[in-house]
Amino acid sequence: MSERESSADVAGGLPAEIVLPGSRGRSARFADGWVVIEQRHVVHRIPVAAIDRVVASSGRVDVLLRVRSGPAEVHRIRHLGSGAAFVRAVTGALPVRDEAERAGDGRALVQSAFVDRGSPGPARLVRLVNSPLKLFCWLYLAGFVLLAVSAPAGFRTVEALLLWLFGPPVLGIGAGLATAAVRSVPAPWALHRRGITVAATVTDHEHEVVPNGDDRPYDRWYPVYAFTDAEGVARTHTDRRREGRREGRAELCYDPENPALVRRSENFRAGVVWTLVGTLLVLVPIAAVGLGLAVGAVGAAFGSDG
Repeated sequence: MSERESSADVAGGLPAEIVLPGSRGRSARFADGWVVIEQRHVVHRIPVAAIDRVVASSGRVDVLLRVRSGPAEVHRIRHLGSGAAFVRAVTGALPVRDEAERAGDGRALVQSAFVDRGSPGPARLVRLVNSPLKLFCWLYLAGFVLLAVSAPAGFRTVEALLLWLFGPPVLGIGAGLATAAVRSVPAPWALHRRGITVAATVTDHEHEVVPNGDDRPYDRWYPVYAFTDAEGVARTHTDRRREGRREGRAELCYDPENPALVRRSENFRAGVVWTLVGTLLVLVPIAAVGLGLAVGAVGAAFGSDG
């Protein structure tokens, strides 16, 4: 589970506190009418009066603030698992507003404070290896140094370095893509097993301004679908998997056990099958070849001549 509910608060008759753990020490929580987002060096406290809506998608929850004009200001929370309970709690606490109130600006109500996380020295060292990719790169470079220093001079050293040059990267690419493929399976499989398909209509578009370095930023538009679920509840869904202005109707499929999981209706079973087949027949062999090259590099450097 990616969300925790404070049982002490519930037992004591106080409002529950919904916690949404994120990666690298980041988190968000909702309690007593406030969404508190803790990032690396800043904490944002957002009252429900400042929030227009909350949108959940795979791996993230977006808190959109009320604005008078221009693109909406988005506070994004990246997390693992489902943010459905967090979205339901915040959405249920939003006040009912008329059009004039919705046009107000909620950004002035947000309280932001910088946080001193202590001495930057140890933290800087931790950040050097705080992700699998960084750790892999350091081990890769360390292997080069170890092979160059320890292997006997001559052809075997060149052979070991060439094998190591290609082995770990091929292994990393194969293993990384295979891991990503396997992790993408649970969502479509859940929709195949228990998903409910409904008709939806494009009613709006979510506007996002994307920075582009020193060049002019560019715009992205994502369609917002409105639909009524099987329980008669009116809902909306922002389709971030399909960019661009759209109109008309479409069929959406949602998971009743995880309402935040919504996708355009398709043959989810076929997608899962082809993902697993491609993983077994393509990605796993690629990783095996890379592992063989890496092992061969070590054997060439330290193995006996026979």
